[in-house]
Amino acid sequence: MIRSRAVLAAGLSLSVMLAVGGPLSHPAIAAADACAAAAERPNAEQARAAARACEHRVEVLAERTAYSRTFAEADGTSTREIGLTSMAASAGTLVPPYVEGAAKWTIATSDNSAGNLTDTKIATGDPKPAASVVTTGFEPDYVGRRYRGFLEFPIADLAGAVVLGAKISGVADHTYWCSAKDSYLWRTGSITKTPQQTWPGPKLVTYLGAVHVTANEGSCAAPNKPFETTSAALINDLQAALNSATATYTVGATGVAADGSGESSVDHYMRFFVKDYKLTITYNHAPRTPDRLTVNDQPCGTGTDRPFVNTATPTLRAHVYDVNGDTMDTYFWWSRWNGSQFVDEPGSGVRQDSVPNNGTAMTAIAAADDGAVYAFRSRSDDSPSHPAYLTSPISVNCEWQVDLTPPGQPIVTSDTYPAGHSGGGVGITGRFTFTAASADTAYFLFGWDDPPTIRLTPDAVGGTAALDWAPTESGLHTLYAQAVDRAGNPSDPVVYPFTVPASAA
Repeated sequence: MIRSRAVLAAGLSLSVMLAVGGPLSHPAIAAADACAAAAERPNAEQARAAARACEHRVEVLAERTAYSRTFAEADGTSTREIGLTSMAASAGTLVPPYVEGAAKWTIATSDNSAGNLTDTKIATGDPKPAASVVTTGFEPDYVGRRYRGFLEFPIADLAGAVVLGAKISGVADHTYWCSAKDSYLWRTGSITKTPQQTWPGPKLVTYLGAVHVTANEGSCAAPNKPFETTSAALINDLQAALNSATATYTVGATGVAADGSGESSVDHYMRFFVKDYKLTITYNHAPRTPDRLTVNDQPCGTGTDRPFVNTATPTLRAHVYDVNGDTMDTYFWWSRWNGSQFVDEPGSGVRQDSVPNNGTAMTAIAAADDGAVYAFRSRSDDSPSHPAYLTSPISVNCEWQVDLTPPGQPIVTSDTYPAGHSGGGVGITGRFTFTAASADTAYFLFGWDDPPTIRLTPDAVGGTAALDWAPTESGLHTLYAQAVDRAGNPSDPVVYPFTVPASAA
């Protein structure tokens, strides 16, 4: 679900170094200078804050690799630029080994002869020494030979992201004609060999779009031509790849049109610089499903594992997390079991605004029917961080049962030390038996002071427990006891007085 929503600029702490004795800058000028310098930040959280405050993209240095750069955008989204060669390398990159990090490229020729891997005609504006190229289409100077180029981009760490936009960009080195013609892009199977693979190379799977360019310095005075192309097919296909956690995304640059035609025409003969190819993906991650659900700090359960709660106004809690570190709005819905299904209660659907990432959302509700079974579920969205936001899946139901009724007083007996009588003696062990008067008694409390605090667990819920005790002194003693049910409700206390004689009876 996507909706528009105003985004509040995140605060950003900026420090400005002033020369000793120099004039103080106006705050607005200082902030502008700091924003102008905020082109990169060490981690994603700092980059997002800077991007929003300064209203321009900021690189996340912690996510930079040899072949990719990641940017936090001012609207809260992220952009990954993935190249095929080192982004830190010089203009003449990358001759063998044709592999940079997880990125790689290869070519295929229709007669499996050795194809050109570098620029064969260095013209004005071309890199020197000769740069790596991929060639597409029907080669006019070599009768019958067709070229395909294949470009493989690593995308493994973007698994699960939602693709908001995508484009393929690069620079054309040469086209056969002086008028703009098309080279065609496909998503293909994976590269199995570099720098050249047996024809026809990886299988063409999904048509992605066309590159419409002219670049011919020698015949047309047309310089190298940058291009970028995007399409719904590219975005949708990338989304499917990320949904299936595909490690790489391979693009074929060919002379093959969407209908399969064109590869025998010189119209589509072109060369492109490898170093300039980029796959750019703008993305966001939906928040994860809320977890660690509790009712009054008791973990969730269903059926016989559901907790019992001794309040009519329980507090519901849910932990929320967004891999992009976004702030989230979190919703709670609660329902009551009617004997056959859970039905939402009036007032259900409460929202807690702006819960920080990795935080806990909470709300108190009214669930007052003693003995009734309730459940709640939760969902979050990243709307405080994005004008077009993403929502998490809805959590599983977290059930609980309301129990506002305390259990009956336990029955306490002892043959050796009967209540209201004298018996036993100093050092003589006697057994006190605690018997539950209510079937939901979870444990007993006993002690020699009021209120009792020592826990005694029965053999089963609603069962009995035994206490063996030997007095260390004679005289009047008083045992206090309570039963506590599964919801934590205590019974009225039992007062059990008895006398230990000075000598054994």
